[in-house]
Amino acid sequence: MINIYLNTQEDRQVILEVTGHSKRDICIAVSALTNCFFQYAEDYERENMCSAVKHYERGNVKLNLLFANDEAKSEFLKGTDAIINGYFLYKSNYDKNIKINFVGVVTL
Repeated sequence: MINIYLNTQEDRQVILEVTGHSKRDICIAVSALTNCFFQYAEDYERENMCSAVKHYERGNVKLNLLFANDEAKSEFLKGTDAIINGYFLYKSNYDKNIKINFVGVVTL
């Protein structure tokens, strides 16, 4: 089972945790989405738009982002909307293999 925790509700903060394993094809798909999310966060950190606490190892990814302001967070969420929707799409197809705990509302 792959567990995805995503919290976008905290003020100027986004938290993503992806833990666990599943069938190879499902793991690969979720890993690809998670890698994209992680890379996008690193780009924001490099541009000094957020600070990040990162932990990345096989089957255990944790990312805690604190944004410089609300605008930076909003732009980040717009940029990651397709990734977030991808998680939900995979969950709808593999409900027994993926659990999502989503806290917050993505506003575009």
